Amino acid sequence: MFKKLFLIAIIFALTSCLDDDNENLGITQLGSFTEISSPSDASSNEEVTFNVKIKRPYECLKFEQFEIDKSNDNYVLIKPILVEDYRDCNLEEQNELIEDSLKYTIDREGEMKFRFLADKKDDGTYNFIEKIINVTDE
Repeated sequence: MFKKLFLIAIIFALTSCLDDDNENLGITQLGSFTEISSPSDASSNEEVTFNVKIKRPYECLKFEQFEIDKSNDNYVLIKPILVEDYRDCNLEEQNELIEDSLKYTIDREGEMKFRFLADKKDDGTYNFIEKIINVTDE
């Protein structure tokens, strides 16, 4: 009996110390970029910085990360991911802009096209902000 209680106490102690403070507290959703600034030229293997503004429609939405999709040969698709934080959620519309920067290492030569997800159209599709960087081998 003592061994069972001791085992249960050990398991409880170990699991109660798990680091779960950084868990997403809500549902993730796509955000939308409103403004992008970037260099127009770069060298192959150079790290470039995109300075971005992301629309945050409600206070309870927090910026989580950039999702980068390089599966298309013609462009790199970049989407901002927001997460709903229920701890301090205010559903009043505010349309605040979050400023951030994205660092990206250029991995090919020639013209590189970047498509940043912008606002959603009435038909459910999205607009994009496109940036083109001319890449040279230097």
